[in-house]
Amino acid sequence: MKKASQVWRVFLLAALMAAVGLTAFPALGASDKPPTIKTMKVSVWPEYDDPRVLVIYRGEFNDGSSFPQAVKFPVPMGSEVNQACALKQPGDEHLCQLYEAVTEQDSLQIAYSLPIPTYLLEYYWDGVKGQPDKSVSFKYVAPYAIDKLDLEVGQPLRATNFKLSPNYGTVNSDAAGMKYYHYTFSNVAAGQVINVDASYTKPDNKPSVAKKAGSGAASGGSPNTIVLIAVGAVGVAAIGFFALKRKPAPATARSVQARRAAMIEATKREAARRATRREAGAQPRPDAGSGAAPAVRQAPGGAVPAFCSTCGSKLETGDVFCSGCGEKVKRRS
Repeated sequence: MKKASQVWRVFLLAALMAAVGLTAFPALGASDKPPTIKTMKVSVWPEYDDPRVLVIYRGEFNDGSSFPQAVKFPVPMGSEVNQACALKQPGDEHLCQLYEAVTEQDSLQIAYSLPIPTYLLEYYWDGVKGQPDKSVSFKYVAPYAIDKLDLEVGQPLRATNFKLSPNYGTVNSDAAGMKYYHYTFSNVAAGQVINVDASYTKPDNKPSVAKKAGSGAASGGSPNTIVLIAVGAVGVAAIGFFALKRKPAPATARSVQARRAAMIEATKREAARRATRREAGAQPRPDAGSGAAPAVRQAPGGAVPAFCSTCGSKLETGDVFCSGCGEKVKRRS
């Protein structure tokens, strides 16, 4: 009964963990009115800190009172998500969330629960084609209506003959000498498609900057996968628990049990011998029925020590075996 109760507790714990994992990610489209984005910046940086294209979505939703809520953003097929986060102010603290990659037609939708209206999504996309004359064709489909969208394309270091289509609006540079070309769009409708094509010459595949320590796809994770891992860990722990419960007793415990069994067997034999003597008419001991204290009977081989030399248990007069460990009593000469 005890083992059955333990099994049920393990199953209930696994079910609870699965329920928490699934409910931690609310269903998309739970709200009747779709959210809208106040401002959004899309950064497209070919060969920035990786031979692929680093793409960053950053922005803020309207109506902050409606959060937390589920959101989703499109990324090209085959993309590797680096971060799916909320941005807490001040300081843009990254509150990264579990996400789910949902396939829809020719793109992936990165869906996650956003606790506050400001967000950040980073991913790597294998969009650089050609060598040494290279091209990048970026397509963005707005998942929500956007009041103001800023799209920038970065020119890799050591890239020459850099061209963009359509024509960009402004350009600026950073301290490392990289150039960023900007497009600005207003009142972007949900589902609107924005295309930007870039071409340049670059003889190597070396990124412009070194990748920061700790960056990579490990920052994200599918909630369904994590739930399965957690449930599997619970199952492994349960199997290990019952395996340990059934593990054979160690050698020390078995030897103690053997000595105790020998002591019990010796006691039984001694009782049998006494019964045989009584049946044969053996005379009672001189002290029997006299009312005086019985004489101390010394066992052959010397006096009984006060304590067992093996385990330290207290011994009684006449003990042949220790009642604590079953070891044969060693007499004092």
